Amino acid sequence: MRTLGILLVLLGLAISWCQAQPGSTLLDRAHHHQQAAEFEQALLYLQRAAGAGSAPAQYELGIAYHSGQGTNRNDTLAVDWLKKAAQQHHTPAQALLGAEFWYSGLLSKKQMLAWLREGAAAGDLSSLVSLQHYCDSTYADSPAPPIAAYPLQLRKQIAARATAATAADSATIFQQALSLGVWCQKGYRLPRNPVESYAWYLLMNEMHTITVHILWTEAMRTIARLHQQLSPAQRAQALHDAEAIGKRKLRRLSQFTQAMARFKAVPAASDTSAGWE
Repeated sequence: MRTLGILLVLLGLAISWCQAQPGSTLLDRAHHHQQAAEFEQALLYLQRAAGAGSAPAQYELGIAYHSGQGTNRNDTLAVDWLKKAAQQHHTPAQALLGAEFWYSGLLSKKQMLAWLREGAAAGDLSSLVSLQHYCDSTYADSPAPPIAAYPLQLRKQIAARATAATAADSATIFQQALSLGVWCQKGYRLPRNPVESYAWYLLMNEMHTITVHILWTEAMRTIARLHQQLSPAQRAQALHDAEAIGKRKLRRLSQFTQAMARFKAVPAASDTSAGWE
């Protein structure tokens, strides 16, 4: 009898959990079909879970409509479902709306700014990056948020993710580390500091992937000149700072050194760094 009582309690807890997570079982079934590449079947379960009020399902359904996975692409429906998730404070939905639909005309830019601020305040890197990009925008329906604080927040977010960057977000971190390197080098938005600039470039190099190879190549042309301007002691300090930010030994130093040798003779007239900001 005692065992039966325990089982009944556990069953009750499981039922309560399912009730507290609308569409959770349906979402699990959708994921099962996605893993089997059965996207049309997955879409049916996503629709049911989203209709039941599951914010994660609404987010994934929005992605499905935006990408045309299991259905025809339909950005109007994508935005409708992403908005439902965003209104439930689902940060990935808020960030995706800001990243993909800013200029679409399908929703208010004032609302998107509010969602991106909410995500950035919660520590979401994608929201922070999008907000950084748009905070100077003349297309905003409300005054742009103060820009001064965002480079400092960006430093913290990149540092927090430098040791655990996935393939999906390494390109984003690469671009933001590159931006910080440029800003510190030029004194744009941040005090001019060539040593800190070099440290961010070192971290940028750690995130070098095939998808950002062209940008990396262009960056190296300017970094090579900065490399020549710094003393060995300054370069050593930058390396120490980069490893302190990333909380690890840098693994791509030999590749970085080879790039320096390849680009060190490039004349200053070929600087294309203005296009990175």
